[in-house]
Amino acid sequence: MKMSGYVDEIKLALTGGVLDLELDDAALQKVVNSAMRELQRYICSTKIVTLPYKRCIDMSPYKPNAIARVYRARADATNGDGDVSYETTDPVQVGLWQLTSNTGNMYNFTDYVSRFASWSTMQQIGNTLSTDLIFYYEDSTKHLYINTSLDIGSSVTIEYVPRYDSVDEITSDYWIDVLMRMSKAIAKITVGRIRSKYQQSNALWTNDGEAILAEGNAELEELRTQLKHDTQLLYPVDWWRGSILITKEALLKTGYFLDNKYLDMYVDLLYKNRNTLYIRNATNNHHIIPKSYYKRLKKPINNSSENIVTVLFKDHLPLGSYKRIGLSLQ
Repeated sequence: MKMSGYVDEIKLALTGGVLDLELDDAALQKVVNSAMRELQRYICSTKIVTLPYKRCIDMSPYKPNAIARVYRARADATNGDGDVSYETTDPVQVGLWQLTSNTGNMYNFTDYVSRFASWSTMQQIGNTLSTDLIFYYEDSTKHLYINTSLDIGSSVTIEYVPRYDSVDEITSDYWIDVLMRMSKAIAKITVGRIRSKYQQSNALWTNDGEAILAEGNAELEELRTQLKHDTQLLYPVDWWRGSILITKEALLKTGYFLDNKYLDMYVDLLYKNRNTLYIRNATNNHHIIPKSYYKRLKKPINNSSENIVTVLFKDHLPLGSYKRIGLSLQ
C-alpha cells in the first residue's frame, strides 16, 4: 500500500470527505512515519534469500533485524554440482530401489551396504563434533557466521526478518491494517490537541477536540496493549540442544524484576546469545535468574541448563548492568 493510500484513508476517517482538516498531506505523512517507527519492533514477517555459502556472510544489503533460520539450499547434493552422484544421494533410497523395483537387481549390493555404513558413520561423527548449521548474527556489523558439520555445497538459504524503511515495503495485510489503525489513532490525537487548545464558551456549537483526543488515546492504548499481548515473544536460549525457553513474562513472575526498558534490553541480549557456544577465554556462563534471587529466598541456586546461557565476554558486562538496573528494589 502506498503512502498516498494511508493519507487518503486517514483524511476520510477524520473528515468524512466533506470537512476541512487541520493537517495537510505532509503532516499526515509524518504521522504515518511515526506510527511506522513504533510498529517496526513488532513486525515479524520474514523473507528468504539464497546466497553463495561462506562462513561469514555480509547481510547488510538485506537490512535484517534478525536472522530466523538457515537452511541448505540443496537437500540432495552437497558437492555444489548440478549432477547428483551416489556419494551425495541417500544410500538407503538407492538400496530400496535396487531391491524392490522391477528394473533393479542385486548387482553391486555389497557396495551399497558399504556406502551406507560410511555415510551413516560420517553423519554421526559430524553431529557429535559440531552442531550443523548453527549460526550467530552480529547486529553491529550485520555479519552472519555459519558453522556446518558437513559440506553444505555452494549456496545457503537464509530466512530473516527485514527492516522496513518505507510503508511501501509492507505487503502483509495484517501489518497494513495495524499500521493504518495506529496512524489513525495518532492523527486523532494530533487533531484533538489542535482543536482543544482554545475553548469556546458562548458559541452555538461546541468543538469536538476533547472527544476526538480521548478517542485517539483510547484507540492507541488498546492497540499497544494488543501488540504487547500478541507478541509475548519466546526467546529460545538454547534451542540447538532442546526446547529451553525464557520469556520476559516468566522473569516478571519471579517478582524480582521491574518491567522497564532495561529488562527488555536484558532479554534481548540473552536472545542474541542464544547460539553462542563455549569458547575458552572468550565466553562466560550467565545465570538468567540471578543467584542472589535464590539466596534471598534461601533456595538452592538453579545451575541447570535451563537457567544458564553462554555469552560472549563483551556481552557479559552489559548483561549484568541491565539486570541490576532491571531488578526490583522491593
